[in-house]
Amino acid sequence: MLVVSVSGPRGGGKTEVVIAIIRALISRGYRVAAAKKVLKDSIVREKPDTDAGRMEDSGAGTVAMVGRRRSRVTLALAPKTLEELLELLSAGRRVPPDAAVLEGFEHLVKDRPDVIKLVAAHGERDARAHLRGLADPVLGVCVREPVSSQLFTDSGSPVEVFTFDDLKTLAARVVEEAKRLRMLP
Repeated sequence: MLVVSVSGPRGGGKTEVVIAIIRALISRGYRVAAAKKVLKDSIVREKPDTDAGRMEDSGAGTVAMVGRRRSRVTLALAPKTLEELLELLSAGRRVPPDAAVLEGFEHLVKDRPDVIKLVAAHGERDARAHLRGLADPVLGVCVREPVSSQLFTDSGSPVEVFTFDDLKTLAARVVEEAKRLRMLP
């Protein structure tokens, strides 16, 4: 399974990059799962005055809201490994996803050579800070402000720089690289 991780500072545009990658993969016929790490549990929790919120507050470790076409599950746990997270993203699916696009899970993927990594940042300074500690492959950096010099990974590999006007190009490069690395058929 292809795993793509997008990291960067708050407000740096991670979600925009994630959405572009998801759209590129789906438009090519791939099944995609996505996960976003949030800093506050209150964002994930149901409102206390809803039925699902009262179920969570009663102590249920898993609460599912099931509709005719869509379902949502909240779990009272945080995955400690990438494998646990990928297992969660595959749970309940008849056919597992071809790809998982992750936002904000650098602690699970930074050392992994089997994960394509991207950084979304305001500018060069943020990009350099968030590149530190990421093992190859780091495919690129997407920035809002111009970058004046070449960016490199810790291992010395050059990093391609994209702007937010280039999101479709960046997403296409992710698919190309995944195929080259045999992470996608």
